[in-house]
Amino acid sequence: MADCSPHTALGAVEFESTPSVAMMICTAGHVDHGKTRLVKLLTGCETDRLKTEQERGLTIELGFAPCMIGAGTCVGIVDVPGHEKFIRTMVSGVSGIGMCILTVAADDGIKPQTVEHVRIMDFMGVPEGIVAITKSDLVDSAHLEQTIAGTRSFLKGTFLENAPLCPLSSETFEGYPDFYAILTEKLNVLKKVTRHGIFRMPVAQIFKREGFGSVIMGIPVEGGISTGERVEIVPGGRTGKIRGMQQFLHDSGEGEYGQCLALNIPEFGKTPPSRGEVLSLPGMHKASQSLHVRITTVPELTLPLKNAETVKVHSGTAEVNGKLYLLEDKELNANTSALASLVLAEPVAVAAHDRCIIRRLSPATTVAGGKILSCSSDNGKPRKRQLLETLHEYERFLDGCDPHSREGLGKRVEYTLLGSAKELNADTCAKKILIPVTMAESLLEKLAAEGAVIALSQGYFAHAATVEKYCNEAERFINDFADISQNLTLTTDELAREITCSDRILELVLDYLTDKGLVMLSGAKILLNDSTSSMSAKEKALIARITTIYEEALFSAPRPDELPEMLGHDEKKTVLLVEYLCARQTLIRLSKNVMLSRNAFLRAQEIAVNTAKKEGCIDSGTFKNDIGSTRKYAIAILDHLDALHVTIRNGNIRSLAPDYERRMLR
Repeated sequence: MADCSPHTALGAVEFESTPSVAMMICTAGHVDHGKTRLVKLLTGCETDRLKTEQERGLTIELGFAPCMIGAGTCVGIVDVPGHEKFIRTMVSGVSGIGMCILTVAADDGIKPQTVEHVRIMDFMGVPEGIVAITKSDLVDSAHLEQTIAGTRSFLKGTFLENAPLCPLSSETFEGYPDFYAILTEKLNVLKKVTRHGIFRMPVAQIFKREGFGSVIMGIPVEGGISTGERVEIVPGGRTGKIRGMQQFLHDSGEGEYGQCLALNIPEFGKTPPSRGEVLSLPGMHKASQSLHVRITTVPELTLPLKNAETVKVHSGTAEVNGKLYLLEDKELNANTSALASLVLAEPVAVAAHDRCIIRRLSPATTVAGGKILSCSSDNGKPRKRQLLETLHEYERFLDGCDPHSREGLGKRVEYTLLGSAKELNADTCAKKILIPVTMAESLLEKLAAEGAVIALSQGYFAHAATVEKYCNEAERFINDFADISQNLTLTTDELAREITCSDRILELVLDYLTDKGLVMLSGAKILLNDSTSSMSAKEKALIARITTIYEEALFSAPRPDELPEMLGHDEKKTVLLVEYLCARQTLIRLSKNVMLSRNAFLRAQEIAVNTAKKEGCIDSGTFKNDIGSTRKYAIAILDHLDALHVTIRNGNIRSLAPDYERRMLR
């Protein structure tokens, strides 16, 4: 008979063909209720591989075995221990499981670990199951019916409420064909589930294989991996390359969520990972010390859970003590759901929407199960009011969505942007919710097409509500600006500082203000379009006088600092009005001391372009004569044409720039 222990992985037994494991199923139930014997009937494998297990007749470690069901369907079976001392092993065994086989001995009925196993599987999200009423040969028909009725009564309200109950004997094989037929039918109907996240595999077992180095076994809770890829130990940070991979003794080039994998990673030979750590993609996953969860207490809870109670937390293969902080009540009674925070004694590699089990330290028993909503590296007492509001908002946002489905992942990406005051790119979103960057890019593009998020420059995105908030803030500020400051213009930097947004979002804000007709843009200057309506008649008259002075002066216009004396008006107001006219481009500022009317500059630009076309270049000395002005004005005009990229300078000579027509002032 084949030894199906992990110690033979990466060598020894071969299947006749190359089966692909469709899903993982597990056994569960009280100690000595026939789990391991049933697995041996199904697979031919002895999953009690340890000498201690065989001597004591009970399962201590997880046992793994492949099983061919029906017409070529290969499933992996995890035989979990039933003794209450090994509940932590049982918890790790049901992570990533697609279906369970619950065993209830006909002569014993429902026992403490039957109850605890069912609660754990329910909390861990095992979706389907079948109930094997084992040892049916040891009781008469009346006792058997009593056990079946008691089992059905207990399972009411659980995920196994409508599961088939199959009496059978592993000694006489009575009932086994019916059980096998029902199991086959159920497996054929079940759809293989895919989790789209990045590869994460809790370390279940570690051993060394001579000639191979470290072999790490576990069941991925998300994503997939291939040989040749590098993985990282979390927490810890050490990385290594997968040299080989097996699924139940068979070499494989890739593995994924819900499959039992044995990974050969030579770099981990001297210091292998520990049980409870996680293998993931390098740089993507971080350990957390605070878990914010929705927990539900078991119906059998006798003593209420208290705020700040010390508990044992299980998630994946990790087991760690922590403080339970209740966010809504001071205590929780049986069969109650509530939001809470778990502050752990040490960091663990978990993620949002993972499941966890909460057990009391004394007496050691399962008291609740939780769904992790968010997690962080913080290790202090949570701020209840703020955290409670955030968690309620997140639950409402995802209401009705499977968080692991493509739709749910899209909602999670959207919420990540909604909760950020700044824009994010696909790489940041991918790391926040632990999905491949390519998937984050695809989800962001879809959200942008739907209008939920807005694409910015350089591959960044912001939530539409965030952009709307900044636009509204900017609009309120612009409407109040002239009255408060009595300025007619402001700079884009001033606006960005006022509403505290980034340059990328500022681009959208300025487009919004321009489209609404509130402002005009002139380079880095923002001109308030409705500023003239708030001007006095005297200010409007001053604007008209300034405009006339520069229109009539042409290329002999006065310096800006000469205007106050010419107008007989105070310097501060004159400067404001000049800035206003420059922002509207009624006046063109060429340098600190040189300004022209727009019409004068357009005339000079035309002369320069025509000269360059005719002569092939523009000489500054000749250009001075062409415009009938001084060298100061000629140089200022030509420098401005250089700045506009209408001309290109080479010493004192200018020539027309490529595509100059597009850059000319109109």
